[in-house]
Amino acid sequence: MIAAAVGKRHVLTADMVKPGAVVLDVGMNRDDQGKLCGDVDYAGIRQVAAYITPCPVEWAP
Repeated sequence: MIAAAVGKRHVLTADMVKPGAVVLDVGMNRDDQGKLCGDVDYAGIRQVAAYITPCPVEWAP
């Protein structure tokens, strides 16, 4: 299991993850468009990991 709480967007990439790993993305960052994103490269890692948490979701009150 990998828990990514680095505070930098997309710092964890697919080549750093063993096939079948569980990845928890607890980082909250903003991309160039201001949209929330996580510490992991979700698109790449979802091809390798068995389970991955989704990128943070912006909450509406």
